Amino acid sequence: MIQKYVSTLEQKERSGQEQKDAIHLSDMLDNMGMTSALSRENFRSSTSSASGDDVHFDDYTTTLARQLADFLRPKLAKVGGLMTLTDIYCIYNRARATNLISPEDLLDAVRCMSSLNLGMKERTFPSGVKVVQVDSFDDTKMAIKLKELAEEQLTVDPTSGLTSMEASRALHISALLAHEQLLESEKLGFLCRDDTVEGTRFFPNLFDDYMMAQ
Repeated sequence: MIQKYVSTLEQKERSGQEQKDAIHLSDMLDNMGMTSALSRENFRSSTSSASGDDVHFDDYTTTLARQLADFLRPKLAKVGGLMTLTDIYCIYNRARATNLISPEDLLDAVRCMSSLNLGMKERTFPSGVKVVQVDSFDDTKMAIKLKELAEEQLTVDPTSGLTSMEASRALHISALLAHEQLLESEKLGFLCRDDTVEGTRFFPNLFDDYMMAQ
């Protein structure tokens, strides 16, 4: 069935029919699985490296990194610019259907993204959580957005604060990533937290304003 749609898509592109139909077919292929997923058997054991970098990766890894970047680019744009490696591993292997990659292959591909200038790179948070993050992602902009969410929460309930789950729903990202971003915002001085038996809540950091008013 997938091969049938691939053939139809190619025919539509060759005959110049409406781009809307081609996009629709492409979305269907995304959901059903990629038909041309590369495998290590397609490559020799030669190695390559990005210019100015001492780390060498084989051709399979660099090609996988480029394919992965193309796959992730629209998805990262929908989730705020970063995604955990666990989520990437799941959705990418789902798209590849039976031709799965190993966790080691994913790690190697992600590690060479930055040197290949693919517009995204690996990032590790202090807690150890690893993500792929677009180069344009700005922690300060995210911190400002989270501070605004915390201020909105204060208008509803001055004692409630902002939780990871509430930030997750507002930003359309996982609760794990929301918590990591809240901690980064605290580190940058935009938020402060209150740890209680009921959990951790974040509030706008008003200490700087208080000190300036003295």
